[in-house]
Amino acid sequence: MSQTKAQLLDNIKDNVQLDAQKALRFADSDSSHYVAFKAPGTVSSSVTWTLPAADGSANYVLATDGSGNLSWIADPAGQWVTSSSNIYFTGGNVGIGDSSPSNPLSVTGASAFNGDVQFTGASYNVTWDKSADDLIFNDNAKAAFGTGSDLQIYYTGSSGWVYQSESGNDVSLGANGGNVWLRTGASANDDAIKCVNDGGVELYYDNVKKFETQSAGVELTGKLTFATEGLAGGSIDLGIDADLNLYHDNSDAYFDNNVGDFYIRNDGSSTSEKIRIQAKGGEQSIVASPNGAVELYYDNSKKFETTSAGALVTGTGTNSVQILGTGSYNLYSYHDSGGVGWATGAGGSYGELLYLDESGSTARLYAAGELGLNVIGNGAVELYFDNSKKFETTSYGNASAGQLRVTSSNATTPAFSCGDSGTGFYNTGTNSIGYSVNGAQKWAVSNAGHLTVLDSVKFQCGNAGDLQIYHNGTHNYIDSTNGKIHIRHGTDNAIQTIADGAVELYYDNSKKLETNSTGIHIFGNTGHADGAADLYGSSNDLSIYHDGTNSYITNATGVLLIRAKTDENSINCNPDGAVELYHNNTKRIYTSSTGGTISGTGNLYADFCTATNGHFITAQSDENTHAVEIYQQHGSNTNRYSLVINDNRTGSKSACFYVRGDGETFSHPNDLSDRALKDNITDMASSYTKVKNLRPVNFNWKGRVDTEGNPVVKSISGFIAQEVEEQIPNLINGEEGNKGINSAGLVAHVTKALQEAITKIETLETKVAALEAN
Repeated sequence: MSQTKAQLLDNIKDNVQLDAQKALRFADSDSSHYVAFKAPGTVSSSVTWTLPAADGSANYVLATDGSGNLSWIADPAGQWVTSSSNIYFTGGNVGIGDSSPSNPLSVTGASAFNGDVQFTGASYNVTWDKSADDLIFNDNAKAAFGTGSDLQIYYTGSSGWVYQSESGNDVSLGANGGNVWLRTGASANDDAIKCVNDGGVELYYDNVKKFETQSAGVELTGKLTFATEGLAGGSIDLGIDADLNLYHDNSDAYFDNNVGDFYIRNDGSSTSEKIRIQAKGGEQSIVASPNGAVELYYDNSKKFETTSAGALVTGTGTNSVQILGTGSYNLYSYHDSGGVGWATGAGGSYGELLYLDESGSTARLYAAGELGLNVIGNGAVELYFDNSKKFETTSYGNASAGQLRVTSSNATTPAFSCGDSGTGFYNTGTNSIGYSVNGAQKWAVSNAGHLTVLDSVKFQCGNAGDLQIYHNGTHNYIDSTNGKIHIRHGTDNAIQTIADGAVELYYDNSKKLETNSTGIHIFGNTGHADGAADLYGSSNDLSIYHDGTNSYITNATGVLLIRAKTDENSINCNPDGAVELYHNNTKRIYTSSTGGTISGTGNLYADFCTATNGHFITAQSDENTHAVEIYQQHGSNTNRYSLVINDNRTGSKSACFYVRGDGETFSHPNDLSDRALKDNITDMASSYTKVKNLRPVNFNWKGRVDTEGNPVVKSISGFIAQEVEEQIPNLINGEEGNKGINSAGLVAHVTKALQEAITKIETLETKVAALEAN
């Protein structure tokens, strides 16, 4: 707007003022060019500079004292000295304590950094972080020590290293990804030691791994050599107390086992690999097979082997097998044209003990040259006395050439003795048999055929007595030392017990219940009569039951916790009836004596309601009157959500706020603004500048879609909350990322600014009218 001369004189009579960041221009002689002063876009406070009274010397410049007073000083670009602080600037160099600096920065005397300092290198920087007391080296910036930087410490961005150069015998120590390396050699390229992130250690030679620790132990590649010999210094010791020793004493090799049994075995999974012991290379001594068979050799020729049936001996001559005794007599085994025999003797003469004929039809046992026992091929047995047959078994039973008597009825002197004195069978009564051990009765068979086993005497089944049944005088026991105990009806399992004490119950060969280390596991359903409860706790504090009509979970003590997993609360039910709902172990909804509470800063969501005008949220003033309702209204405005307030006098619903599916909002009828509801009412201060600085904008809402899921790109007019906050902070609500504007308050500020503009316009109109009149 152009100004008349009168207006211009009126504005500059006291001060020169240019509004709205206009420039003060000084034109040259022909007004073709000018120099100008212009204020910055925003000035926090008014500033006035007072010029010096006289001109300064050549090359002097104006400087402020910080209070608005300007004075002439020498040009600091050339040279300046601050003697009080010993700072000098000359020839482009700065000296601290040095009045004639010859370097860009020269410091004499002790100095201290009062803030962070950065040293800028050609490629990498180093920073002194005062607040952290850290000297920070950027990635690949090295801390070097020694005249030739022989020792260096640095980090590459992914791994840290300590490197020492020693003319080809270099050493480096580094870490990356949880692994630690120690490297040697030229440029430290040869791995020596590597520590991996699972705690393992690897040792190398010439970049080849030779030793490694693993979860199962250690792995060695190559030979393990001891510099010393003998048990004292050159042995491999195994066991906590070095119970097993492997060593060589410069003459012989030894395995010393000091405690327990000594085992040499494969891993148990092989079915073909054997263990071979050779006295020297290529000479078999002992061979052990996975099935347990053992072979003994002489001069690479097998002489003895064990088999599933027993043992085989390979040899020739009448003395093919000799068992040497401690006295003058030995035991011989031999084979002749008629069969196989065993005999005792000395000096080449022997007396026959046992003889088996070639056909296997007979076996004879001798004593002092006289026949004592003859076993015949059909299974018959003959017993002799003085070379005269006294007893034989036949197809119909047995035959005795004389009497067979059982007279003892005392457990201490059994009729049929079995080993120690007082151990064997005896007569316990009429047609009854007893069995005793060391004179004490263990069991008996009555004349009725009943078997009676006395206290603590076990009935055992299995080769190793794996199943034992007994009574200890107080309790009855069924013990299994190997495998499960099956209780069956026919072929159907009923009960199984397992070695760890677990019990399994079955129905129709299908497991229905099992016990385990944490309790019991039920497969299928559990049935209870109405009113019968599952009870938990030492005082039956928790019960679960059905009373025929309803189902109940009742907790008598403490809080009832419902968890999705062990350490994640989902629902807590408190003794006073309060309920708490959780998300990620944080309470989100809870009830109390006064109602319900939703905690947190998130949103409350309700599923789509299919009913027309279906309610999402209802707040009631009494049991039958809905004071506030939020619901989805169908029809021409699909996906429109309305806040509905009941009129308790007529029962009609008047909507005061709508949110349409495309995100646009509008409201009716009126905002609540009664004087009776307000306090501290004052006139609003000037809003002219604030409203003037507001920026109205057009924009699209992010993430808005229509009912078919298509993006809504409708242009909306409004403001940016952060920009409004800079001018009128009290209009803004919410946190960053979710800020909103109080629209009613904004209207009040716009109204105030409009009133101020109207006043200015009326004042200008009056002045214009006066000027026009003159």
